[in-house]
Amino acid sequence: MAQTTVEQVTEKLPEMANNLDETFKINNFLTNTDFLGNSLLQWVIALSIFIVVLILLRILRNIIRNRVSKIVINTNTKLDNALVDLLSSTRTFFFLAISFFAATAALKLTETPSLIISKIVSLALIAQIFIWANRLISSLLDLYMSKDK
Repeated sequence: MAQTTVEQVTEKLPEMANNLDETFKINNFLTNTDFLGNSLLQWVIALSIFIVVLILLRILRNIIRNRVSKIVINTNTKLDNALVDLLSSTRTFFFLAISFFAATAALKLTETPSLIISKIVSLALIAQIFIWANRLISSLLDLYMSKDK
């Protein structure tokens, strides 16, 4: 029976060698093909980082929001509802900007694109801070107005 297994493996060796050869061709293509100063492999890695970071940020926000929401339900104060509102107001563009910034770390960029990316991420952060501030002020005003009634 062991002899049959060795014979089967021996018969498969040329096919396995062809598959290995194809793998090396793909690897060479990915590492040797240059696009905007980076290999295709670097671009694939950057895209992977972008997707993973984006998914992780959204999952993290949802987990934190859900846990805080469960805690808020058990309290008598309405002030802590503002925290849930703040978490809910975190926008997708903010997560996209952070993910894009993380992904570009895998790329070799010249000074100009790096500067542009930094400014875009900074603008996204500032915009998100304004959204959070607006939501906080609105929540506090709603709380204040409800006390008057």
